[in-house]
Amino acid sequence: MPRRVLLLVTFALVALCLQAQGETQAGKRLFTDAFQPAEFAARRAKVMAAVGQGVAVISGATEQPNYEKFKQNKQFFYLTGIEVPRAMLIIDGRAKQSTLFLPARTAAMDRSEGPLLAPGRDAQALTGIEAVVDRTTFDAAIKEIGAQARMIFMPFRAESIGAVAPDRVLAHERATAADPWDGRKSREAVFKEKVQAVAPRSEVADLDPILDRQRLIFWVVALALLGLLSVPWLAPFFL
Repeated sequence: MPRRVLLLVTFALVALCLQAQGETQAGKRLFTDAFQPAEFAARRAKVMAAVGQGVAVISGATEQPNYEKFKQNKQFFYLTGIEVPRAMLIIDGRAKQSTLFLPARTAAMDRSEGPLLAPGRDAQALTGIEAVVDRTTFDAAIKEIGAQARMIFMPFRAESIGAVAPDRVLAHERATAADPWDGRKSREAVFKEKVQAVAPRSEVADLDPILDRQRLIFWVVALALLGLLSVPWLAPFFL
């Protein structure tokens, strides 16, 4: 095949791929349809009850340094249904409300991930979260919490994304810490240190046991409704 024809075919294929990607992104939902906003609100309400007068602070996953589509970490998605890179969440047990912190929408991010939720009332109405504000205000919010010396609950375990289970996450953390040529800290460990630096008067507690119990109960109920708890090899994992 002549080189000129090969180049034309290549350009045509690239154009078709870009068009298909654009159509897929144009039809992308701004908020998940896996559950209704009321379900996520109920989950956050349980966290509010568990933290009492304190707050829960959770960081979402980041974008990938490759061409794979963004995937939210399990705990953040469980509480919000939000699929936006670098989102943050504060669940206030005393005020009985949640605040979602989202990056400002950019053309570059829209090209990469498709249309994304942006701070504002439209996002509040769509997600059912009481306040959806710009991520740049997160620092001030943490400082205010710290000034009141309120207890902060945060995930200590590294995030789980996709099909990764918590036991594999813990195993990876241990292997990384024990490796003399590695020793990197998880994003959660770094995030916790930064929050503690901004709010030194606040005690920081582990949120993982609270969320693990909630998620376990959710799956036990779901599996019971499906009749799967009667499967001998499956039941021990949930009971």
